[in-house]
Amino acid sequence: MRWSVTPYYLSLFDEDPGGLFDRSLRNRVLPPTTAVRATDDGGEPGGAALLVERLGPFSALVKPCLASPQYSCYEPPPTGLDVTDSKLRSALEWFGDNPEVWEAVIGGGDVLCLTDSKVEGILAGLSRYKHLRRILIRSNFTVVMPQRFTALLTKIVSRHVKPTQLEVGLVSCFCHAYEITPEAVTVITRLRKSGVTIYNEALYTADNMRRFEFAALRWALQGARIETSYSRLRTGALLSGVPLARVLQELREEAPLFPAQENAQVPVVETASGETVPLWGGRELVSIRPENGRRIYLYRTAGGSVLDTDTSLAEFLDRMRDRGEDPADYAGLRDYA
Repeated sequence: MRWSVTPYYLSLFDEDPGGLFDRSLRNRVLPPTTAVRATDDGGEPGGAALLVERLGPFSALVKPCLASPQYSCYEPPPTGLDVTDSKLRSALEWFGDNPEVWEAVIGGGDVLCLTDSKVEGILAGLSRYKHLRRILIRSNFTVVMPQRFTALLTKIVSRHVKPTQLEVGLVSCFCHAYEITPEAVTVITRLRKSGVTIYNEALYTADNMRRFEFAALRWALQGARIETSYSRLRTGALLSGVPLARVLQELREEAPLFPAQENAQVPVVETASGETVPLWGGRELVSIRPENGRRIYLYRTAGGSVLDTDTSLAEFLDRMRDRGEDPADYAGLRDYA
């Protein structure tokens, strides 16, 4: 099993390995006994076409780095981590040839794994295009190692901010209130003061969906002045294990108890086929599997219809019972299915 965890993130674990409160953090990186080795898809950075991916008519993803600060056992080991200067230059020039694109997302891996000089070169290469209005950096360093944001790196990232002309934002993935630490808040405050926008894309998992657990994350994010762009339910992910009904129950029974500022989010569903649809979009229950009670939904999207299988309600309640929860606290769960 190939996995890694930073010393800082390891320090966020509870001392009791059998505890119930830090399970979201532990399961995010530590391989459980039932883990299956992730396979390598053989992918490798190639020309500009492989380093740039269209996200929409006005947005594109550039992938200058495939490395990450820490790896989950569920992720296949990245290959071809090094991108040559010529390929990266071609990828950045792609934005110059497509003036209709006004948002550039830097992702694929974590670009902040590169040196400060390379990060500066990538940002400079993108910010020279006047038609770009937003540059987003997908990075998990604020979560797993906020010490990466030195004064120099903060200056490099904020140097390209041009109010009303070019927004530079950082997109993190805080999934549990434990991860909102004083170190993380200090870094976020420094970035915000420098003009950098901070976004968060949280994931629904069975380890952060106990009663009011996700609401606690929203409250912590608001206290840290982190903007929640959306929360994502990955139905095909091994770490999810959350039925759609539980997400709807949380949004309608727990989230409304908090002020509107703590609920400024757009929940989305990422199907096993990779399609992303709004939670409130068109959805139809097609059937229920008799062997395990899993519901099959038909999602209607702009690109067509998508069939997707949900997590079993019984399996979810069994996991909650194993965590010491009373299944009676989740009464009415089937009303949202």
